[in-house]
Amino acid sequence: MTMLDVEIRTAADHLIEHGYVRLPVVLSESQVARFRRLREQAVDDWRFASGVAERPAFVSGTLEHYPRAVLPVVARPVLLGLAEALMGLMVRLDSVVLAGAGPVDTGRRGELVGWHRDRFGCFPNGTYSRPLALICFIYLQPMTAAAGPLRVLPGSHRDPAALEAEQLVSSLPSEVLIDSHAGEAVVIHHNLLHSGSVNTSEDERQFLGHVYALTSLRAEDDSFDGPSCRALRTSARRTGDRRLARLLGDRRATRCATERGVRAATRSRVGVVEGPGRGSRPQARRRVQQRRTSAHGSGAEMS
Repeated sequence: MTMLDVEIRTAADHLIEHGYVRLPVVLSESQVARFRRLREQAVDDWRFASGVAERPAFVSGTLEHYPRAVLPVVARPVLLGLAEALMGLMVRLDSVVLAGAGPVDTGRRGELVGWHRDRFGCFPNGTYSRPLALICFIYLQPMTAAAGPLRVLPGSHRDPAALEAEQLVSSLPSEVLIDSHAGEAVVIHHNLLHSGSVNTSEDERQFLGHVYALTSLRAEDDSFDGPSCRALRTSARRTGDRRLARLLGDRRATRCATERGVRAATRSRVGVVEGPGRGSRPQARRRVQQRRTSAHGSGAEMS
């Protein structure tokens, strides 16, 4: 196993057990600075297009508008590899956003936004289920107590424990506050109970967020159908990169991978061994001939 394989396996084991995992150094210091600049540019573009003055909490369409910066991050081997290790190969992007939360009065430090599960979430039955989606937060500043760290309830992605109404905005004994560094990522299971905290620092709290989802689920937040995304899919098909094509929502790449999986499963069920060229037919014929020869020989000896 390579170092990357070990890193992915370790991260997957932690997420399966706890519902979340923290991945260090996903973005370098210069990349963090670049995405902070992109957040400002995206906000300015959105305000110009919308004709408003307020800053939006989320700016979507990030891959479409900034593909050279965003694609290497969402396709980063440790992130995409983790998604595939947990969800299988049928993984696509559901959304990519640049998010920001402005500061509030310091007297509200420690206040929660509210415990919730993300889309596709349901009440757990006590056992682990593979995620329908993985949510990735890549933070663009240290997540200090003032900035308002992410709060998670470890194990809540599988534990059938309900929260009372008054608990939804309260600190809980079992919660974990994730004080990430700038450039680190936190990845959570879609069914994990989590909450943001209000930002009482002096600056806007920012992160690059994206969601990996199963290809069988309809894209809800972003169609990835602008000219840049279409060009990226075309390039992936031209170079034979089916993994990237699936990530970008290419239906043909998904269909081909599904058909290969069905053929492999069928071969496994009938005991066919994969061979060269057109595959397994010559070997299958040889095995049939060997069985006939063996049966004929056994009959001669018995007579």
